[in-house]
Amino acid sequence: MAQRLRTIFLKEARERCKDETEAFVECAREHNLMVIFKCRHLNKAMNECVSQYTSTEQWEEYRQMKIDQYLKDGSLQVAPPRNK
Repeated sequence: MAQRLRTIFLKEARERCKDETEAFVECAREHNLMVIFKCRHLNKAMNECVSQYTSTEQWEEYRQMKIDQYLKDGSLQVAPPRNK
């Protein structure tokens, strides 16, 4: 369960940085092997964005929130319902 919770936590962080990620991906597609040089600034921006949402402190807050939720109502919703 802890691994699943961590996976959801990281996915949510990536979603918060969607614009930065898309900009880097587009640059990488455009520059192929030169991505290391041409897209360095976008890679740095993407990594900085994700890092601010995945710090140890952020993880502990998220984990505690989920534990509190479970203790309060007995449910542990770590993922949205799947579309059928």
